[in-house]
Amino acid sequence: METKALKGVSPLSSSKQQNKPFPVVLVIGLFSLIMLGGFLFLLFAEVPINGAPSPILDKASQVHPTTAVNSCNEAGLQNAISSTSPGGTVTFSCSGTITITSQLVIDKDLTLDGSGQTVSLDGQNSTRIMTTTAGINLTINSLTLTKGKTTGNTFGAGIYKTGGTLTISNTTFSNNTISDYGGGAGIYNSGGTLNVNNSTFSDNYAFYQGGGIFNTSNGIVTVANSHFSTNYGGYGGGIFNITAGSTLNISTTTFSDNSGKTGGGIAHYGSLMTVTNSTFSGNSADGGGGIVTSGITTNITNSTFFGNSAADGGGVYANQGTTNINNSTFSNNSAQRGGGINVYSGILNINNSTFSANIATNIGGGIYRFGSYNILNLKSSLVANNSPQNCSSTIIDQGYNLEYTTGGGANTCGFTNNAVSADPLLDPAGLQNNGGPTKTIALQPGSPAIGKGSCFPPNTDQRGLYRKSPCDIGAFESNPSNPLIVTTGTGNGTGSLADALQQAGQLNSPVTIIFQVNLITITTPLTVPNVVSVTIEGGCNNGVPQVQLQKGAGYTGNGLILSGKTTLDGLIFSGFDGYGLEVQGSNNTLTCNRVGTVDGTTPSPNGSGGIHLTSPASNTIMGKAGDSKSGNLISGNSGMGLLIEGGSKGNIAYYTLIGYKANGQTPLPNSNGGLKVLAGGQLKLMVGNKIHQ
Repeated sequence: METKALKGVSPLSSSKQQNKPFPVVLVIGLFSLIMLGGFLFLLFAEVPINGAPSPILDKASQVHPTTAVNSCNEAGLQNAISSTSPGGTVTFSCSGTITITSQLVIDKDLTLDGSGQTVSLDGQNSTRIMTTTAGINLTINSLTLTKGKTTGNTFGAGIYKTGGTLTISNTTFSNNTISDYGGGAGIYNSGGTLNVNNSTFSDNYAFYQGGGIFNTSNGIVTVANSHFSTNYGGYGGGIFNITAGSTLNISTTTFSDNSGKTGGGIAHYGSLMTVTNSTFSGNSADGGGGIVTSGITTNITNSTFFGNSAADGGGVYANQGTTNINNSTFSNNSAQRGGGINVYSGILNINNSTFSANIATNIGGGIYRFGSYNILNLKSSLVANNSPQNCSSTIIDQGYNLEYTTGGGANTCGFTNNAVSADPLLDPAGLQNNGGPTKTIALQPGSPAIGKGSCFPPNTDQRGLYRKSPCDIGAFESNPSNPLIVTTGTGNGTGSLADALQQAGQLNSPVTIIFQVNLITITTPLTVPNVVSVTIEGGCNNGVPQVQLQKGAGYTGNGLILSGKTTLDGLIFSGFDGYGLEVQGSNNTLTCNRVGTVDGTTPSPNGSGGIHLTSPASNTIMGKAGDSKSGNLISGNSGMGLLIEGGSKGNIAYYTLIGYKANGQTPLPNSNGGLKVLAGGQLKLMVGNKIHQ
């Protein structure tokens, strides 16, 4: 029999089922599911209630809550840390000293912020203050961590950190102690990143290593605007940096009155250390009162070493690796050997630095060089009035150095390359605040060091002021320039080379143009105006120019046109359809430029040729007497390397290579010949030139 569906009843309700009651349990179950689904929808869909988000839906407050410490005691702090979710912040609504009886263990990302209060975490010389589990990110702001202590072969009395990132700001580490072997009385950083800003490390003691900070195991430590004072560490009174891969970056920081067996301020045994705009004063050690460098690479720039003392190297003891010192001042440091610097082994390069009034009780008041186990290069530096002598032995003279001994005593550094031997007329007041982040010793008017040096990129002095070519010898520039700065390598708008040249043409005074970019793309003709004088400083690093000018899309002209009274230093002209450089005016100086090759080995030709001296453009000087690194390289061009027209007279060349690679041995010819001087033209070839026709 056919079953017919009744109105309002499911077809499943047969005639035999019509008289059975609908299950009550099923009804209740369906209702419950509906209510549960509605609740879950409200919870996860963040549906507004009365037009505003429900408080229970504020995910940010759940993920990153801020918890306040209301009672400045250990229990209150521990409770706040425990109840704060990962990524949250613990603040303080009280001031006071919190006694730590058992180290705080931070096992999640967290911020401890003492802003607005004065809060000290005090280990009472009985326990480490804090440790972090591997890989977490911890930020500490405006706290004091004091009197943490560990014994035995342990590390990190203040903080023990492995991996992750630790950021320290406006915080003091004081009187933390590691009495036995181990290290890092203030902070032990094993791997990961440690950032320290505007903080103080004082009176911390580590019997063996790192009174303030111990960095190891590929850790990266960056310290800025901070102060390390009266800390002690057997290796590294202030900071100890060790193991391959470990990196230390120091800027605008003072190390004063720290001490140790090795490296009173810093002991560097890691991969890379960079010190910038910093001061080391009154530090002491057996080796390296200020710094000992035994790592792979050390760069010290714009820094001052004053009143440090050691048996070897009052200011710096260069033990091994490569150490580069630029624009720095060493004054009144003392040692048995090497009052300013002692170089034992490795390579030491010193540029534009000043050594004055350093003392050695044995030998090498300014600079001591131990035997033949090292390479010591000195350029454009001032070594004067050190006792008992300026240098212990002859060093490698890179040129433009000044040596002077009070009373006209014997010169001991062996400077002969464009050397100056006269009283530098240093400020009798010695180190003073002459501007910049560190103290310097000024040159008095009439100093023979003025204008007799060589600029080293980035062409600033220790204070960060731009040098005026020709530069002064030493760390201080007596008459710094106010340069026009090229900040973009493309276009003709603000910050471009075209813009700088246009501004230069509007000034009735000497102009210097420098670069913050290394590649300039030229798309319209550029002419250097004939004004009082224009100096374009690309920068020359050991004979290698630092700024390249190249042809842009659709451009078919010359690289640059000189109207006269222009100095070009450290530029590369490559790939132009016309000449790399066309000289249309007189009295120009060209040093350390490359025309037709970028790397000095492969051609990047200019179509018409390398350099064209037109008539009557005269008195162009190429290279500099006595400076083998100042010559120009004119090779690999499609036309003539150097073409001098008949009316171009009084031209001179030093150390210029035409048609050769930068090594001066292997030919890199210009297609139509190396040099052509038309009838009536003049070129006087001085020393160091080599021409391949």
